[in-house]
Amino acid sequence: IGYRNGWITKEKLMKIVVSLGNTPYGNYVKMIAEQ
Repeated sequence: IGYRNGWITKEKLMKIVVSLGNTPYGNYVKMIAEQ
């Protein structure tokens, strides 16, 4: 939601993806970041 609303940058979102690792939610966030 924050990324889609422009509250966080793609770079910050990708850091979150790394911290989540290869989890279902991490994969979901990565998919959003790559759109």
